[in-house]
This record gives sequence, C-alpha cells and structure tokens, in this order.
Amino acid sequence: MAQTANARKIEENELHEEYVVGSRSVFESRTNSVRDRVERRLNAHLLDRLRLDAEIESDVNFLVDAVFSDGIQPVPAISDSDDPEFAEAEEIAQFIEKATAPEVTRRPLESVLREMFKSAFYSGVKVAEIVLKYQTDAQIDGKLVLDRLNPKPNRATAFVTDKFYNVLGLVGARRAGQTVVSTSAISLTSDEIIPVEKFFILSFELEDNDPRGLSQARALIEAYCDKKLTRAQYAEWRRTSAIPKKVGITANGANDVYIKNTDGTPKMKDGVPLKETAQASMMRALEGFANNSSIAIPNTADIKQLEVQGTGDQFTHALKYNNSEIRKVILGDALVTGEADKDARAARESSKDVADTRKQNFRRQIERAVQSHIYKLLTVVNFGEDKAHLTPKCFLGDTEATDWATDVNAAARAGYQFAPEHYPQLDVQFGLEPRTQTAEPAQDQDQSSADQTGANE
Repeated sequence: MAQTANARKIEENELHEEYVVGSRSVFESRTNSVRDRVERRLNAHLLDRLRLDAEIESDVNFLVDAVFSDGIQPVPAISDSDDPEFAEAEEIAQFIEKATAPEVTRRPLESVLREMFKSAFYSGVKVAEIVLKYQTDAQIDGKLVLDRLNPKPNRATAFVTDKFYNVLGLVGARRAGQTVVSTSAISLTSDEIIPVEKFFILSFELEDNDPRGLSQARALIEAYCDKKLTRAQYAEWRRTSAIPKKVGITANGANDVYIKNTDGTPKMKDGVPLKETAQASMMRALEGFANNSSIAIPNTADIKQLEVQGTGDQFTHALKYNNSEIRKVILGDALVTGEADKDARAARESSKDVADTRKQNFRRQIERAVQSHIYKLLTVVNFGEDKAHLTPKCFLGDTEATDWATDVNAAARAGYQFAPEHYPQLDVQFGLEPRTQTAEPAQDQDQSSADQTGANE
C-alpha cells in the first residue's frame, strides 16, 4: 500500500473518464497481506475454492438477497417539514433518485452493489470507479448523472494513504494510455494519484484503519478444510463399501496348482509347467469373480463375504456439523437455512432475529458507503459544495416486512399518526411508487366519520 503526503482535488473533466484497467500490481488492495496465519491463507485461489462450495455460496447468496430485498432508495437528509431547507433536501433526493435510475445508468446500481457486496464479503474490500455523464432531458435539466459504476479487480488498484492510513486516493496498476511503474520503493507524484472521490469503496472491518478490510469468510476456513477432508474420506468409504469384500479359505495342506492359459492348457516356461500356491490361485479366482457372476473352486475351499458395517452416518454427521459452523459465520446462526430435527419454534424465531440483526448491520455499512461516495459526489457537482450537508441518505430497508407491518398496526391502534415527512420511507417499505400528494390527516377522517355517525343517529 503506497504512502504519500500529497493529494489533490478531483477536476470535473476527470469525472467523465475511466482510468483503471484490470492488471496485476505490487500494491494490491486485497486482504492476503501481512496478517496472521489464517489471514495469509485467504489468497485468490482459496477464495475461488470457497465459492465452489455449495453451502458457502448458497448462504452468501441468501445473505445478499436478504440485504437487498427491499431495493435501494434515496431519502431526504431533512425529515422535519418545518426546517427551512426541507424543500431543497427533497428536491436533491428526487434528483439523486433520477440520476441513479436503471434507465440512466449502463447497469442498474442495485445489481452492481449486489455483486460488490458479495465480492467484498469474501475478500474484505471491493473498489469501483465512478463515471458520470451529462443528461440533457427535461427531468434532469442538463445535470451530471451516474453513467456507470465499474468494479475493478482487487489486483488493479492500490490505496494511497498518509502515515495514519487515511486514504488520500488510489493508483491503478495500469491506466488507459499510461502504465504506472511500481517498485518496492514507492514514490508517487500527485498527478499519478487518482482522488478518492472518483471511487466507490466497500470494505468491512477496517482493522487498525487499514482500508483493505478483513474478509468476512476467514472464520469459516477451518470448517471448510475439515469438510473437504471429510468429503474425501466419505468418497473413499463409498468406493470401498459399494461392493462387499470376499475372503477365500483354502483347505489345510492344499497342494500347489498348475497355472493354466485361457484355453485350459498348462502355462509353460522353459518347457516346465508353472505352478502357484493354493492361496494365490484362490486370489486370482476372486479377482476374476469381481468382474463375473460365477466362480469354480475346489470342494474343500470356501468363500465368505464381509458385510459392510454402518451406513456412513459418521460422515454425514461431520458434514452437517461443518455446514452448521459455516452458516454461523455467514448468517449469524446455524438454524437460519439449516435442516432442523427437533428445534422448537422459539429457537427458529430467535435464529431469525439473529439473522435480521446481521442483515441490518451490513445494510447500514452499505448505506453509509453509498451516501458518502455516490450520493455526495452527485450532490456536490450538481448543487455545490455548500449543499453537501443535504446529501440524501441511502435506505435499504429496516426489519422484515411482516414484523414491520405488525409494529405499524400496533402503532395505529395506539393512535399514532404519521407525518408527511414519513411518507417517502413508508412508500419504500410498502413497495409503492412515491405519492404525489399528501394523505388526508387521520384526525380529519375520524371527525368526518363521527359527523356521519351523528347524522345517521
């Protein structure tokens, strides 16, 4: 990771170009750097192997689906309608929603964020380059919008920090039309450093303020390795146990026998018939029996079959245990997607609460990253630096819809009334289009109902 004390502000013309090209570099923004024994094992090859494991990949996909299940929505920075900047905050939020809409960007923002979250979960960090463009239609009014958010291979970028590990910018292993030469003694000019505002950085657990983060999969390595060994042993057990073993017993004092050709004539060597022991003859007969359905043996010999003991439960139990350990690491609890034998309903509900807590934790981290990197950049370049405090918040949803609906119903029964500033978030939660007019106050509706009742009486 390069260190320097120099940094510069990004120029507007740089926002329209893309600079980083995927390639190898000595300053790699990946997690297998100078860390403990387990962390150093999280190289690219191992991460690829982890993603081939059915349990790991399905659990991570489940987590990704849960995190983004409610979609992504910009919410005004100010919710108090009495605030003098309330209207402007709403205007900026509406613009950000249009500037990041799927019909404006080359790829839907949510799709890119899903991919980046999944990659960052395994590697600890994922970097994407932000590219803007001018949009001239009536809705946007000639402002800068998000053209694309392009994720980069972790080997393609390196963080440039000060001596306190505060990120000042990034450098690319290769830039379009230019190659950045890197050596162990790193010396960079400000022109070689791309300002951090040009990038969207998603990272988890910045240990010691290290921007490369920590892999969220590092704790499942032991379970994965044990599972891999168990599967190899299970495969060998199935191979050797598929066909029962047989034991040939020869008679006491059995004489040597002549070795015969396939046509029944004695096998000769230097004019002398070849012989073998009765045990060797029995062995050859049993080996032939493995590929045939019949065998002929002397009357005094015997063949016994060794029955397979057990059904391999020891292996399936070990695999089930390893899978439960993997689920604990990824989802927070083994019962979230695992098979339950005699688990009580209360245990299932407790497991769901744990999974919801973990999901919400990831949501908050993604929301902060989107707000500080994408929404803030669009706000500043279109409305000015002095409006940065009005950068909309990113909202990915709260708890599960069923629980949320129960809470709302209880609040309504208690007489709680929603204010107009709550409507945008309510619309997102219900999956509705943002309303264009305010709802009629509940107290007026109640008064109308009371007047109607009095008239009927």
